[in-house]
Amino acid sequence: MKTKTIIQVIGLAISLFGNSQSKANFIMGNTYGSAMTITYTKGNAAMQTINGAGGNFGGIGQASLDGKSLAYVYCIDLFDDISLGASYSATVTTNGTVAQTTAHALGNANINGLINNAAAIAWLIDTQASLAINGNLQSGLQAAIWTELYGPMGGSAPNSWNIVGMALPIQQAMTADLAYLALASNFINTHSNALINSVYWIDPTNGSTQYQQQVGANAVNLSLLAINQLSTLRLGTSAIPEPEAILMIALGIIGFVVSRGK
Repeated sequence: MKTKTIIQVIGLAISLFGNSQSKANFIMGNTYGSAMTITYTKGNAAMQTINGAGGNFGGIGQASLDGKSLAYVYCIDLFDDISLGASYSATVTTNGTVAQTTAHALGNANINGLINNAAAIAWLIDTQASLAINGNLQSGLQAAIWTELYGPMGGSAPNSWNIVGMALPIQQAMTADLAYLALASNFINTHSNALINSVYWIDPTNGSTQYQQQVGANAVNLSLLAINQLSTLRLGTSAIPEPEAILMIALGIIGFVVSRGK
């Protein structure tokens, strides 16, 4: 009974913290992934082209939040710029919400400011960012995050987007990240709030101007969760299981349980 009470108190504290907004000094990192040529439309405007870059603006001695290093930082807003190595007075939450000003109201969040597919994006940061060890893998992860925000590339709707001539290593990394994400969908749905609380949702400002929104790693230690095997799959070191392999594993587990019962 005591354990249950402690868990309830911790959950309440996380809930209260997760729904708060605070101001913090956010310093952008100096590194980024491989360059990408991105086309997009703002609302019903004509399509525009920008030369963007992949994520991971973090790293030790790179991005920081109130002096605390952020190991991984990725963009959660396709349509705005942010300068490397600059300092910003940022609004920070742990509940997946960002400011919904005119500059940002372009389809990455609902009317309440909750980022689209926030739990899935947090899962990608928590489980895949540490495995994105070069520019192509980082850009692939960034593209996967943008896909969760805005939908698949190449659409024709307002706020549609595309990466022109995507390099094959970036495409492979994005495809792998999205495949792992699909495999973990049940886990993500079950642990949605905890995942959203596990990262910082950062909306940088500099004076009266707002810049590219970010998501940064590790507000809460996910090792405290009962994370399933899918949440720790290793990009590049573990292949996605074939259906036959999954069936064999399942049959082995069933056999083990039956033998234990006997």
